[in-house]
Amino acid sequence: MPMTKIARLSLATFIGATLGCADATPEPNAPEPEPAHERRAAPPPAPTAEEKPSPPFEHGDDTEYQNGLTAMLFAAPVLGAKQVTTLFRWGYLIGLAEANGMAAHISSSLATVGCLVGVEVVAKDRNEMPLARTTSALVPFSEFCNSLQRPEFKGNGPQGKLFSRDRLKVAQQSAERSDPEETRTRDLMFVVGYNMGFAHAWEGIDHEAMAAKTALDGCLLADDAEPKPSPPLLHKLADACAAYAQSERNSDTTHGLKCLLVGHEANSNLSGLESKPGCTPSK
Repeated sequence: MPMTKIARLSLATFIGATLGCADATPEPNAPEPEPAHERRAAPPPAPTAEEKPSPPFEHGDDTEYQNGLTAMLFAAPVLGAKQVTTLFRWGYLIGLAEANGMAAHISSSLATVGCLVGVEVVAKDRNEMPLARTTSALVPFSEFCNSLQRPEFKGNGPQGKLFSRDRLKVAQQSAERSDPEETRTRDLMFVVGYNMGFAHAWEGIDHEAMAAKTALDGCLLADDAEPKPSPPLLHKLADACAAYAQSERNSDTTHGLKCLLVGHEANSNLSGLESKPGCTPSK
């Protein structure tokens, strides 16, 4: 049975020549010893694990990372530059992950609603709910649509569940120290790093295009309904899905996603979000 779109849905070591140990009279046919000035020095010993340099940070070229870390190095006298960098990077990576998780949750919700819009077109034409063939069984198409949700990403958002989880870890580590200023500074490094990471990931998404494509793709899943829709019904479905996708592109909700981080609460003064075209900074 061919796979439908629905079924397809359900990372010797070099030592050198002997130095100064040759006999004064070499053996017959033995090679002449190298003149002292031509002798090669043995290579330096390999660095130990502690001495080996850390690999480059994969997001080190991100504008938000560079701007944020540069600004936070004011805390180097309190924590040391290495600790500032470590905490900032920790927050930055969690911010990236949380922004991507939030986008995945929104995308799955748009796909679910789009799927229900498409199946409603087919159901109205037939006056009954069509079926969806999953990898294991035929199920009502509405049930399949609802299965597109990604509940594992629920709770991801600006300073959402991942932020709370790892900020607590920072606090637990800081509890081992008795200096209140150091504790506050460690928390600040993590929070600013998180905000900058979230901003970088979120601003890298074309929210209008994402909303339109996800809504359209979800809606068009209904063309795989069983029994197979007729050509006239498929044409009607395509028109309805295109209209729905355009409405999602232009919706206030999508605009809100685009402008979500415009405001000082997301370190816009460091990331440049306060001047984002088409968005009004929050007061």
